[in-house]
Amino acid sequence: MQDDGKIVYITAKILDCDIYQTTRSSADANEINRAYEIWHHSESLIHEGASKFELSDGITNLKRCIDHRLKFIESTYRFRTIVSSKQKSGYLELLSELGLVRPFLIKNLFEIRNNIEHHDHNPPEASRCAELLDIAWYLLKSTDSILFNIPEEWELSNPDLPGFDITLRWLHQDEITVFINGWIPIELRSNSDDGKTFVVTCTDIQNKHEGLFRELHSKRSENDIYIVGQISMDSGLSNDLVKLLLF
Repeated sequence: MQDDGKIVYITAKILDCDIYQTTRSSADANEINRAYEIWHHSESLIHEGASKFELSDGITNLKRCIDHRLKFIESTYRFRTIVSSKQKSGYLELLSELGLVRPFLIKNLFEIRNNIEHHDHNPPEASRCAELLDIAWYLLKSTDSILFNIPEEWELSNPDLPGFDITLRWLHQDEITVFINGWIPIELRSNSDDGKTFVVTCTDIQNKHEGLFRELHSKRSENDIYIVGQISMDSGLSNDLVKLLLF
């Protein structure tokens, strides 16, 4: 049956399923490497015997390098539109809640740069600037993988739920959209949204007696339904879903 706009509630048990990435893409390699180009420029400025002006420029360019990477991550994944940050204090904290970065050391670099840029402070000694150079390098390396490997489709399964068989597709263009299609057993469904469910707006819902499924899935449970729809990312569980899909 075609049932446009029908709502199905899927429980948090979906987060315990086995997940397999089936398709992926990669971000623009030139944009990924641009942060390294800026980093190498900083490296050329930060060395023993460097003047205060060179060290100051080196720190300023490290900030540019990190800013470029963070903006590129956001333009690729649109985390701000789908991740609800508890701290609400900045993008680094948001990425920290996803387990992508540890923000303290990066924020220390930002503070040093701001003092140089806005309060005419002297830069730290060359050895300390070299430590900041390493910190920026580790941030780039730790985030390379999510840019070279952008997941787009997954298959989920659970051996304890023989009726469960779904595919998720992630579109990350103007906004994040997570589509779902597959068989949902009654064990994964709820009758209402209690804040611990995923809300799916379905464009199609069928059972084993309908359409092509009449012959192909005659052994399925009477309670299994096949859905095609879109998962709302406004749920309090959206962060957990993002972690499941991406990390």
